[in-house]
Amino acid sequence: MLSNKLPSNYFSKFFNNLIYKQTTQQTKKFFSEKTEKKNFVLETIQNRRSTRAFKKNQVPKKQIETIINSALLSPSSRNQQPWRAHIVRNEKLLREIGTHIYDELSPQIPRFSERKKKLKVSETVFYDAPTVIFITMDKSRVVTDRSQMDIGIFLGMLINSAQSLKIDSIPIGVILRKQDYIHKKLSFNDNEVLKVALALGYKDPERNIVEKKDFLSEIEWVK
Repeated sequence: MLSNKLPSNYFSKFFNNLIYKQTTQQTKKFFSEKTEKKNFVLETIQNRRSTRAFKKNQVPKKQIETIINSALLSPSSRNQQPWRAHIVRNEKLLREIGTHIYDELSPQIPRFSERKKKLKVSETVFYDAPTVIFITMDKSRVVTDRSQMDIGIFLGMLINSAQSLKIDSIPIGVILRKQDYIHKKLSFNDNEVLKVALALGYKDPERNIVEKKDFLSEIEWVK
């Protein structure tokens, strides 16, 4: 029986230190080593970083169709495919939505104004991206509690499909704080629930800042 004198977080701290230190070293070693054979899929995943300053250049419609159609092959629980994708390429509308959310949330989120000044963007919601895909969940298709996971898989497929075409992106979750506003603005159906958005475009290397990638995941090999 465990002693009541031990701190409640004793074992979590012990295992976190044991696993985290080990996996961090292994992960850094993995990315520092060069493999003999190049793997395009793995390189696409490993080289991708979120973009926070986009050029004004619009993403060709044909490429967006390729990204969407590739992501539609995502696996889902019971093949319910609970996602719906709303593609917005109207930059005036995007700036209107982004600016509205920025003005509403910037007093609560200090980094909003800090990033806007640092990145020289009009708003730090979509970061001036020319295209945004709003992903909703269709409640009429949801039959399991695993549909949230399905949405995440669909988002990941969109991100990596875009990266394979050299199209930069950043997933946007802060919009969930203004679901009602976006729901009305984009005329979603009543059975749709906004889950996330993905901003697409081409990064502006002169303004974009790539944030350091820290490996915080805990990975344990069970024998």
